[in-house]
Amino acid sequence: MDGLSGPASVIAIVSLTIQLADSINKLCGLFSSIRNAPEDIKSILKDLQVLETVRKSIQHNQELYGPHQEVAAALQGCHQELLALQAIVDDLAPGFAMRNSFQRKWNAIRSVSKSEKMKDFRARLQEAKTTLILALQSSLR
Repeated sequence: MDGLSGPASVIAIVSLTIQLADSINKLCGLFSSIRNAPEDIKSILKDLQVLETVRKSIQHNQELYGPHQEVAAALQGCHQELLALQAIVDDLAPGFAMRNSFQRKWNAIRSVSKSEKMKDFRARLQEAKTTLILALQSSLR
């Protein structure tokens, strides 16, 4: 490894971790703003919170044990899944961003009825969780 590879990989992993945190927090903020949300929406929020917990564990392990290239690849893959999730949310219910809580609730209920997109959302979220859990295991080596 040359003199720059180590520091460059640390910077890359830190950057990916920050991007991942931003994506998770954005999605969590959106879903948590829906009052009296349907169970599907509540379940998605719980999964996003699990993602954030795993991300924090990975970040902690990277600080303790140093960077791993496998972790960087997993973080990148997870971040790509979260970007795809954001695109699905944007397409599902642009009204989620409405300030009116009644409108947000109505849009949440409407989004559940668009089951194919919600199934895709859930599948991508599951993929992101699996990827991050594998990254967490890698970060312990």
